[in-house]
Amino acid sequence: MWIGTQTGESADHIRYIRKSFSPAKPVKRAFVRGTADNLYWVYLNGEQIGYHWSWFDHELWDITGKLRQGRNALAFKARNVDGPGGFFAQIGIEYQDGTRALIASDRTWKF
Repeated sequence: MWIGTQTGESADHIRYIRKSFSPAKPVKRAFVRGTADNLYWVYLNGEQIGYHWSWFDHELWDITGKLRQGRNALAFKARNVDGPGGFFAQIGIEYQDGTRALIASDRTWKF
C-alpha cells in the first residue's frame, strides 16, 4: 500500500512512520523492503539500518541478526522535497519451521 501525504506533515516535509511487531516464533531470516518519496532513513529498534535517496526503486535490508525476542520497532524518517509524497514498506519474516509472515505498510502504521 502506498501511503500519501498525511495531516500534520511538517513544513520541511519530514514524516516519521513506524510499526511495532513481535515475531511469533524463532526466526530463520528477516528483511525490510521499502521506499519513500524522495529520500529516507530506516531504523530498527533505534539503530539506523539504511538510507536511500530515491523513490524510483526500493531497497532491501537484512535484519535477521538485529531482531529482538518480543517487541521490535521499525521506523522510517522520510523527506519529500517537492509535490505529493508517499511511502511503502514490507517486513518479511521466515521462521525456523519454514512458515512465513509478511507485514506490509497500511493504515495501522503510526505517523
